[in-house]
Amino acid sequence: MIRKTKVVVCVMVHANTTGRLPVAERLDRLRAAATGMSNVTVGSHTGGLLVGYCRRAGIDVVVRGVRSTSGHSRHRDGPTGPWVRPEAG
Repeated sequence: MIRKTKVVVCVMVHANTTGRLPVAERLDRLRAAATGMSNVTVGSHTGGLLVGYCRRAGIDVVVRGVRSTSGHSRHRDGPTGPWVRPEAG
């Protein structure tokens, strides 16, 4: 049996920080990149932790994006590393 995996791309929004691009533009670019991929959904989340979003959305596995090599080494070995199951965090 072939199972098609669902992929959820979520832009986390923090009121006290700004990204290089506005959230709306990041979402537009992500949606454009996912065009034609019926198993990919793109959205955003404000006002909470990633683990809470994952629990509410029924997401079992998280692959986090990191922005730099220092961010990668900081998260790789910690409990919230880039490959963490939501129930572990």
